[in-house]
Amino acid sequence: MRIFPLILLVLALSASTPARADGPARVDISPIRLDLGGARRSGVIALRNQGQEPVRYEVSASSWLLLADGEQKLEVTDALTVFPTVFEIPPGASKSIRVGLRRLPSSGEASYRLLVKQLPANRRQAGDGAAVQMLTNFSLPVFAATAEARAAPRLGEPEVRGARLSFALRNDGDRSFRATRVMVRGHGVGAESLFETELPAWYVLSRGIRRYELAIPPGACAKLRSIRIEAEIAGAAPLRLDRPLTCGT
Repeated sequence: MRIFPLILLVLALSASTPARADGPARVDISPIRLDLGGARRSGVIALRNQGQEPVRYEVSASSWLLLADGEQKLEVTDALTVFPTVFEIPPGASKSIRVGLRRLPSSGEASYRLLVKQLPANRRQAGDGAAVQMLTNFSLPVFAATAEARAAPRLGEPEVRGARLSFALRNDGDRSFRATRVMVRGHGVGAESLFETELPAWYVLSRGIRRYELAIPPGACAKLRSIRIEAEIAGAAPLRLDRPLTCGT
C-alpha cells in the first residue's frame, strides 16, 4: 500500500536537536529521531505542551521505504511497540512515548516512521461555537540496525539528454544516511559559472537511491562544458563529482 502521510511538520534536524510543532498546538519534541539496536531495544520521545489548551494525540508505527523519486511508502507494522497510543497533554505538562523494538533485523538496518496525529479537542474543550480546528501532525524516524551496518554514500554518473540533467545519490551500504545539501553547478569554457541549483536533500535508506532530474537553464546548454555535483552528508565526508558534459552528450 502506497500512501502520502499528512505531515505538516517536516523534521529533518539532528537527533540531538529538540523541535517544536508550532501552529495551533505548540509542542516541543525531543529527540526527533530514535536509533535502536544491540542492547538498546527501546527509547523514549518526550512531548511538552507549551500552549494554553490541552492537546490530544494518537500514535502509530509504520515501516518506511523511500522510492527513487523521493516518494514515501508506509505500511502499518507490528515490529515496534508504542505506548501510549492515545493520550492528552495538559498545558505546561509533558508526556513520554515509549517505543520498543520487537525484533532486530537479521542484517543491516530496518527503517520506520512514528506518526503522531493530533486529535480534535473534546467538545467540552472546543466550546459550542467552535467550527474548525487546525490540527498538527508530525512524523519521526526510527531506525533499528545491527552493529555491523554501515552507510556508503556515492554519487552516480550524471547524464544530459536534451536540456535535462539527471543523476543519482546512491547508498551502497546497509545503513541509512541523511544528505543535508545537494548542489549542482554548470560551467562553461574557462570554468565560467553558468548556473547553480540546490536540490532537495533528505534521507537515503539502506541500499537506497535518490534520483534527481533538473532542467538546464535556457541559454546555458550551448555554453555547457562541465558539471559539478556536491552532496553534504550528516556525519560523513562530503561528496563531489566533476564531469565534462555538454548538451550534445
